[in-house]
Amino acid sequence: MPPRRTTARDRVVRARVGSLEHRARTEEDGVSDHVYRLSEVVGSSRTSVDDAIRTAIQKASQTVRNIEWFQTSEVRGQVVDGEVAYYQVTLKIGFRVD
Repeated sequence: MPPRRTTARDRVVRARVGSLEHRARTEEDGVSDHVYRLSEVVGSSRTSVDDAIRTAIQKASQTVRNIEWFQTSEVRGQVVDGEVAYYQVTLKIGFRVD
């Protein structure tokens, strides 16, 4: 049986699990005394959900310091002539307050 292709939903689920694992590790490591601020951004891409996430993080990191995690809250897209034309992902980014 050929290996199953990774879908956009798989990547979003992994991103959510990753952010939860980060929070759990942070609490276990004893660094939970940091203060974080949340900011909501929307990344977009013609290629994939993964690319939309990466675009949002890269752009946000140009003006926001100490980004440590993200959480996806919405995935949507635009369909043109029966084909996916655009992906949009709403993210909450967590950054440490100095």
